[in-house]
Amino acid sequence: MSVNRVDVLERISAILDGHCMDCPIKKNFIRASRGHLARIDRYCKSECSHGIKLQQLGGMLTCRKRKSVQWEFEEGEDANDLA
Repeated sequence: MSVNRVDVLERISAILDGHCMDCPIKKNFIRASRGHLARIDRYCKSECSHGIKLQQLGGMLTCRKRKSVQWEFEEGEDANDLA
């Protein structure tokens, strides 16, 4: 069964707007951790049912294969010069 990308994005948006924006647990984490978002992120991804659903929906989103890029270097230049 093929899933339409727009439908998946709409479902993600509905979850974020309906549950995550006013999440009291998220607000408590922000207050307690003073902005360290890693704890909030870990909770949402592993324990929150809405966060887990968002992970599943995100996995359904795919993108087109990307074109590879060929770098052309001038004489005396190498890839390390770009960094």
